[in-house]
Amino acid sequence: MFIHKEIIFVIAFAFLLSALILLLFILDFIKFKKNISRQKKNLVNSYFFFHQYAPILYSLNQINSEIKKEIVKKEISVKFFQNFFFNFPDPLIIVDSNFNIVELNKQGQTLIEENAVGRNIILAMRMSGLEELLKKLLKSKKFEIGQLKTLDSPEQFFHAWASFFKRGNNNLVLLRLYDATNEKKFQSLQRDFLANASHELRTPIAAILGCCETLLGVGKSDEKIKDKFMRVIKKESSRMKSLVEDLLLLLNIERAEHSYPSGNISINELFEDLMQLAPKIYSIKHKLKFFEPSLKIDIPGDYNEIKQVMLNIIDNAVKYGSSRREIEIRCRKKDSLIELVVIDFGKGIENNSIPLLTNRFFRVDESRSRELGSTGLGLSIVKHIISRHNGNLEIKSQPGAGSTFKVSLPLKKINVEDSKTYVN
Repeated sequence: MFIHKEIIFVIAFAFLLSALILLLFILDFIKFKKNISRQKKNLVNSYFFFHQYAPILYSLNQINSEIKKEIVKKEISVKFFQNFFFNFPDPLIIVDSNFNIVELNKQGQTLIEENAVGRNIILAMRMSGLEELLKKLLKSKKFEIGQLKTLDSPEQFFHAWASFFKRGNNNLVLLRLYDATNEKKFQSLQRDFLANASHELRTPIAAILGCCETLLGVGKSDEKIKDKFMRVIKKESSRMKSLVEDLLLLLNIERAEHSYPSGNISINELFEDLMQLAPKIYSIKHKLKFFEPSLKIDIPGDYNEIKQVMLNIIDNAVKYGSSRREIEIRCRKKDSLIELVVIDFGKGIENNSIPLLTNRFFRVDESRSRELGSTGLGLSIVKHIISRHNGNLEIKSQPGAGSTFKVSLPLKKINVEDSKTYVN
């Protein structure tokens, strides 16, 4: 009996334990089910949230993408501007409202100096008109144009463009400079040329008008006076005609000076032509002695232009050479050059006048030159033709002994950069 009770007790205890374990299992299952239900609800809520706010999220993503693109574009623009600014062919300088240099490009550095940043531009550049230009711009805050000139020697002239802009809270000026020194010199030469040409034309015109007034007045019935003044009119008209022809020739040569002439020149043919032509032109007491080339040589160039060069030089020798000595015309080959030489034995030229001989309208003896019918353009035409052929002009003279004109022309076509026309 006792044993039976123990067995029953054990069985009962085992049942209770099993029931407890089952209860615990059921409770865990219920809890797990609740978790599953909660997760499902969260998932549903997440779906509805995403569905509702997806367009906004997409827009934000697009905006972010566009912002990144704009940043890249700005970075590219900045780099482009920097390259453009620093490599611009003219000086570019940025200054602040106190005229202190903030930034400058490569050309600006060569114009001022590399460590110019922070310096006052008025003191650094020393240009007349600069301060006035900057003050005017800062007042208008728009765009201004001016003409500047360096105060130091040698003088330089600049066109200046100044524009106003802001960087943050700072007022800045972008200054662009263009070197107009050569342009100014050219304009000066043009003015001088026009003044000289007008003067040269005015003289024969005045002489012709004076003769006409005399012929229409007191000389109308006087045959001697009529004959005398008609000769004057003819002479002055011829002089004016020569002057106009030389002016037109010089203009055409200057227009074509930077283009190399086409064609070939036979030096032997040139000398034969000059030997036949010159005596007809200069039917005077001067004798011309030609030393014919020993070699048959052809060189690149314009035949008529080089013939014009030789005729102008011979003309000069005839007018100012000695009538007691022959004028010598020679030709020789030297290295890669052909040298055409004209030697007269006249009174010669002072050394200080030699560099001026090829200037327009320059005459050593003005009264004698006018008397001989010189236009003052012959040697200027020579200089420009020789320059167009990449050749050299050398003039040597000794007072009382005469002058030597030597034209050197290349045997082969060469680049303009490798040549130099000079007077020595």
